[in-house]
Amino acid sequence: MKVIKKVELVTSNSNGTGIISGFIIYERGLSKDYKFTKGNKKGSTFQYLSTYPRQEDYPKDDLDHIILEAIKTEFPEARLKNKLLFSSSDTEYYKKITERPFEVANFLVEPDFSGIELEQFSNKTINVFSESINIYNNNISMDLIKNKTFRGSCDFNDREKVYDRIHNNIEFR
Repeated sequence: MKVIKKVELVTSNSNGTGIISGFIIYERGLSKDYKFTKGNKKGSTFQYLSTYPRQEDYPKDDLDHIILEAIKTEFPEARLKNKLLFSSSDTEYYKKITERPFEVANFLVEPDFSGIELEQFSNKTINVFSESINIYNNNISMDLIKNKTFRGSCDFNDREKVYDRIHNNIEFR
């Protein structure tokens, strides 16, 4: 079972109204460390079961935060929607929405150099995580999603672990 993360790229039209100009989709597998939160059972059992999982019940971690914050560098009003990939109809739906026009963007995760003495790296190359990802058009001008680079950051000392975790746990579609 997987969770689909859909990041909606919100821009404003000429009236200042927010519109979804595109979206980015990635998958996460559930695990003992990446699992649903136990929902707060306010109200009746029926109400709880009929609304579970709510958006706030879906798993989230530092990788989801890095991705969303990176996207917000270009689309500050971007928002994340979660959906459980549970049935064949869910799979069909996501297959269909990814068959639309798209632009390729760069997704980078760089180490945060705050508090680090940079002189020690004068003759060294520091690795960054880099991957090409698709931005799917939402029937709006393609110009709004062209030539984008999303830059996220992570703790300098944990950078290689973070890069490996993104590589092993995130599947951009």
